[in-house]
Formats: sequence, C-alpha cells, structure tokens
Amino acid sequence: KGFFWLQGETDADNQSDTYLADINNMWSSMKSDCPSINDNTPFVAGTISEQTLPVYGPIINGNIRSFSDSLINSAVVDTTDLTLIDDFHYNAEGLRVIGQRMAVAYLGVI
Repeated sequence: KGFFWLQGETDADNQSDTYLADINNMWSSMKSDCPSINDNTPFVAGTISEQTLPVYGPIINGNIRSFSDSLINSAVVDTTDLTLIDDFHYNAEGLRVIGQRMAVAYLGVI
C-alpha cells in the first residue's frame, strides 16, 4: 500500500502560503479516516509544473518537499521537465513518465 500525490497547481495562484498547512491537515485527516494509513504508509509526491506558474510553482514544490521530508517513508519525484497540454495537465507521455518515476520512488521507500 502507499499514497501517491500529484496536486497543487490550483493552490499555486492564491493559496501557496497555506499549502504546507493544508497538506499536513489532509494527511492527518487521511490517517484518522482511513485505518490502513498511518505514519509508516509510503508517501510519494510529484512536484507541479513551474512552466506556467513561475512565481508560485517553486513555493508549492518547496512545500511538497518539506512535507515529504517530515514523513518516515516518503519521496518526491520531479515533474518540472515534462510537457503540458494546457496550463496544468501533462500530456500522455508525461503521465507515463510520472507513473514510472513514482513507481521507482515507491520501490525505494518500501
């Protein structure tokens, strides 16, 4: 089992200052609501694209890394080099690469 996270683009324009608190609250809620999720559950996150979010994207990505660093079994995969089909969504090849990177990262933390 594991938890995979790839989200933050919407937060990058108006909630970047609360993203770290929000993701911590989400994780606490997940642990409370889902008995199979606990402090030892592997957590793998992807960064968000900074192509269309040059100001706040790096802030969100820093928060994703900080949150991941606070967990026992976690990893972050970089997605900033992948191609988007619009302002936020990766193309099919990018999604495949994200899946591959997350699988490798997951295997590294279990």
